[in-house]
Amino acid sequence: VRRVIVGHTPHGSCPTVIPSGDVYVIMADTSYSRCGANAAYRGDNRGDAVSDVAVQGRCCTVKGRTDAQPEPQVIDYKVPPGGGGDLHIGAMQPASASDEHRFFVKAHLPSLEGTDNRYLLCNVDGFTNTYQEVDETWVVEEFSSAANVPHNRTRTTSLTSCGEEFGHSFRGYDGEVVQHIFRRLDRDGNGWVSRQELMAACTEDYVRQALAWTYPKSSLQEAFRNLDVDNDGRITMEEFSKAVYR
Repeated sequence: VRRVIVGHTPHGSCPTVIPSGDVYVIMADTSYSRCGANAAYRGDNRGDAVSDVAVQGRCCTVKGRTDAQPEPQVIDYKVPPGGGGDLHIGAMQPASASDEHRFFVKAHLPSLEGTDNRYLLCNVDGFTNTYQEVDETWVVEEFSSAANVPHNRTRTTSLTSCGEEFGHSFRGYDGEVVQHIFRRLDRDGNGWVSRQELMAACTEDYVRQALAWTYPKSSLQEAFRNLDVDNDGRITMEEFSKAVYR
């Protein structure tokens, strides 16, 4: 066995490759790449990412596109072992005392008009996924040395659960996910969320998206009033849970 290709486990907007000794696992399901895409109807949470995983002899090729905004990313690479596979795909940064955020190589992005060859990196921290593009040269020369990933404008962060993009609504998420979201809102850690904390948290894209789906056509002030059940000017964990699970 050289490769195991798995579906039915949503894994973001392009396949994830996991090396395990001489065997490579390809998590190929991108069916929930961007919840809230509304491709076919309002509430359609299937993204428009698509990838083709083709095996011919010793060669395994992955081609397709992500559903990154505003422009999709084109992916094109071969999966090891053998067949000209790209050994950087699936590689994980070594541990570093200076950077607790270890990235792995998610995909290769070929050169297009106006761009050079790049790699798409991913960091998974609990329910939070961070993606960033980096130059191919940086991956070849710096990635394996545990150098900090240079921050650039392509870096994005999303909240996920079981591979699905957070944002369709709070419904369907388990208690641990809801607690994680509440902790992100409760910035000073005092056990409740103020109006100012909710507004500050809305600088994060996935928080704005989640509130927009949970309280459609509502302003931030209206969303706060809906969450603040007893109208005391703050949202407790109990109020938050009851509101999102109603």
